[in-house]
Amino acid sequence: MDVILELVTGGVKLDFIHVANAIHKLVRVAKRGPGEPSWKLEGNRLRQDPRFAKLIDLVRALYPSIWAREGANILHALAVLDGDLGAAAVDEELAAQLGEFVERNARDMNPQEVANSLNALSKRRWRCQGGLA
Repeated sequence: MDVILELVTGGVKLDFIHVANAIHKLVRVAKRGPGEPSWKLEGNRLRQDPRFAKLIDLVRALYPSIWAREGANILHALAVLDGDLGAAAVDEELAAQLGEFVERNARDMNPQEVANSLNALSKRRWRCQGGLA
């Protein structure tokens, strides 16, 4: 996890595809442990790491320009980080931004991306302005 966080916060200019891949990989690496207790430890470690906060700030900054597929993938990964790992990655402001993203891009998403997005929104009880979730 340290390598991923170091790469994405090391001052290199990243686009939303890089950020989507980094968050997805972060979830995969964090969940390699033997089960939920180790996942929660990783989530706690992420929550306290200032590099993780920088990564989430990148998500905030890039979300208005993110494409449907990458946005759906980030949304799903953030739900896992919050739900399974307890990383507390999403506050109310970002949750509103995520919901607005789904409303804005739902027509451009394939069925799997719509399913992943709505699952993430409902799993974490994040709300869309238009009431989708």
